[in-house]
Amino acid sequence: MSFKTTGVLLVILATLGGYVYLFPPPDENAQQVTRPPYVWEVDMYDITHLDVTYQDKTVSMDWDTEQKQWHFRPESSFQGEIDQVRVNGIRLLLSGPGSKRKLEEAQGQDLAPFGLTQPTVVANITVSSGDRYRILVGDATANGQSHYVFLDGQSEIWLVDYTWGSELARFVQEPPLAKEPEAAE
Repeated sequence: MSFKTTGVLLVILATLGGYVYLFPPPDENAQQVTRPPYVWEVDMYDITHLDVTYQDKTVSMDWDTEQKQWHFRPESSFQGEIDQVRVNGIRLLLSGPGSKRKLEEAQGQDLAPFGLTQPTVVANITVSSGDRYRILVGDATANGQSHYVFLDGQSEIWLVDYTWGSELARFVQEPPLAKEPEAAE
């Protein structure tokens, strides 16, 4: 065999080896990663009204389409200038939480063991189509890593990350009031 032929074969072998190294064939036994199911899912920009109640206090607000900002409703426990960025964060949370898992069917079930007959947090949202969602956030799980969540009209109880329920409670405990600008000296 000549050096020229050997060189061509080595280049082909190196190219083929590099291709297999960079683009390995898919593993047929590999599990496909899927995102956790969402309890519900709405576009955050479609939310036009929200009420979040925690310990007998309610933050209630409406989206003003002309001014493009949130305003407290008269029945809200709070009044004043709103921190729009913080409200948008809550609006993102209320657009639908990813669940850790579906716990069980709730039809015919007693919701009390999950803290859902007297929920910790109740959130009501209305979207631009007029659809309304009532979300009940129940007790934390024994390990404190999740909250039980139930959406009125569904038949399942879900587990969502503990931060989801905690942030909704904090939204009422520390309302989204805009901070006063600091005076220049």
